[in-house]
Amino acid sequence: MSREVAFDFEKFRAFFQSYSLSGFDRNTQLLDNLSQLHKKYFAFLTFIAELQYQKENPSRGISPFLTDNQLTYLTEACSDIGNAIFISVHGAYKASKLMLRSSIETFCKGIFEDEEPKILTEKSLYAIFDLIMELDSIKQEPSKTVFQTIHNEYKKLCADTHTATTINMAQITALKYFPAYDNKSMNEIKDVIFKLIPSYLFLLGLKYNKYYSKMDYRNKASVITQIKKELRPIIQGVK
Repeated sequence: MSREVAFDFEKFRAFFQSYSLSGFDRNTQLLDNLSQLHKKYFAFLTFIAELQYQKENPSRGISPFLTDNQLTYLTEACSDIGNAIFISVHGAYKASKLMLRSSIETFCKGIFEDEEPKILTEKSLYAIFDLIMELDSIKQEPSKTVFQTIHNEYKKLCADTHTATTINMAQITALKYFPAYDNKSMNEIKDVIFKLIPSYLFLLGLKYNKYYSKMDYRNKASVITQIKKELRPIIQGVK
């Protein structure tokens, strides 16, 4: 048995020694997906960076107050999206979906902690979503529908990360089947991110509208163009 293990380890080692993404720039499908994802991700990064900058350089009367803890959670939610994109390029789609689920959890804590502190101590994610959906800010449309989009994506991601059905199970063994780029799977990741980030940006833009209004015009443009068209006037017109 030890001989077989040693032989297989050599193949294992050789795989990592030769592993490279050097040819990814010839994959037009991958590049197209990355270009589209980057626009969404850059807008989210921009909003988080603006929140941090304006928190560190406060203007008189700006509200609502953003705590250090909230900013940490929101930054982590953004980082999780970035990690999801990175590992999906390597073909690790189940791991990517885990990161997207984590992004939703940390985003909810970051944006709603001040409205419902219980979400930081509540262990049940089902209970956390119930608490959020009872918030006055989420009971109103269009926030209710936007948050429901996030919730729906979370439930779908749970089906994948918990391998609830055999169709969601990643059939990968350590030595025979390594993750590899698959356009269909990449599109699934892209579709989730395309729903999450515009939803994140709308809720952030609505709650932190005074922060949005003080952004550099180029940053405003990066953010607003990644929010659904029918929702943009709400962010641009909130007083």
